[in-house]
Amino acid sequence: MRIASLTFLAVGFYALSACQMLPYSGSSATRTDQGAEESPPPLVVIEPEIPINTPVDLVAPVHVDIWDRVRAGFRLSREIDRKRVLRELEWFVKHPDYVERVARRSAPHLYYIVGEIEKSGLPLEFALLPIVESAYDPFAYSHGRASGLWQFIPSTARLYGLKIDWWYDGRRDIRASTKAAINYLNYLNKVFNGDWLLSLAAYNSGQGNVLSSIQKSKLPRHQIDFWSLKLLRETQTYVPRLLAISEIIANPEGYNIVLPKVPNQPHWQLVDIKAQLGLSKAAELAGISHRSLYFLNPGYNQWVTHPDGPHDLLVPVDSIERFKVSLELLPPSQRIAWHRHRIMSGENLDLIARRFRTTIKTIKSINNIKGTMIRAGDSLLIPAAAADVEYNMTSAARLEERQKALTQAYGSEPIIHTVEPGDSLWKIS
Repeated sequence: MRIASLTFLAVGFYALSACQMLPYSGSSATRTDQGAEESPPPLVVIEPEIPINTPVDLVAPVHVDIWDRVRAGFRLSREIDRKRVLRELEWFVKHPDYVERVARRSAPHLYYIVGEIEKSGLPLEFALLPIVESAYDPFAYSHGRASGLWQFIPSTARLYGLKIDWWYDGRRDIRASTKAAINYLNYLNKVFNGDWLLSLAAYNSGQGNVLSSIQKSKLPRHQIDFWSLKLLRETQTYVPRLLAISEIIANPEGYNIVLPKVPNQPHWQLVDIKAQLGLSKAAELAGISHRSLYFLNPGYNQWVTHPDGPHDLLVPVDSIERFKVSLELLPPSQRIAWHRHRIMSGENLDLIARRFRTTIKTIKSINNIKGTMIRAGDSLLIPAAAADVEYNMTSAARLEERQKALTQAYGSEPIIHTVEPGDSLWKIS
């Protein structure tokens, strides 16, 4: 393939890595994320790639099963005669239970993701990329700080408009992260002159690393493709892995794999909730479990939606009417739980915020506090988690569960340390 004018671009690019490899036996790939947190390349100015006025739900489905729709949009050569692809293919064939598990996990979101990819013009093999990235787990988190279905690291996420703060992480938001991933892939495809395999390699390891490999290869332009380059070990298995799972989806019967039936219809619908709403209350209104609501709305870090938005929720289609009617009848005072706290001697806003799992900014805004001074004996109105609900899906609860798992595995309670500016391994040790 022709890769015109790429060599000179390699100078000055940083390696923006968007993703994490799926850890399983049978592959020696490991994530590197070298340079992942450096400043993004200055020439990246992304205009929205995705049309917003043509909802896919208005198009009558042609296929009954979503897998038939996915296959119809395949455009990449799967190259199963290559050893690297064959090695990944053999692993999937030996682990049919894994293929079935991730296929089932994809079911709630596959209809939406397929629709967005179709509108963007990308090959539908990319609807399977979250299998490679995160095993279709929206809560997947890598040691390289990549998060969500599409495994964005913070710097790339912010570059593509994903908001990340205490309340909310757009990398895990199904809709926001999917659109960001599509825009990023489209950008990379322009950089690599329409070569989707090189674009995939850059999505994994960073465009700077791929451009550097092209420059070092000293190959004539017409000989440059993914297979001719010496790339990071992880990337050398990453692209073949997507081609291998695409081959499985294209011909499951030929590999004795049974895919779960996934209807070619939406599993959830977006609801504008207008203002902040407790997630336990939302689950109650929809008549579903608290855990089910979190899995549809994994972008929310806390027990309540973001005070500044997004003010929307994904709700199962079967629960939409019940949820809308119940929300309309819900008094504003009951949207979230409130606690009136009398300030004790020695307390400050930081201590109170941590105690009630909220932020200083929120307390100050609700109580019209201008500075940081508070007086013992005064009262504060604080949004609080419902006392009778076990919030096991918040970011803090998930971290605690991870720490417990590590304790059971290694016999002692680990300490999670967030690296601060100026830290070194010597200082930390």
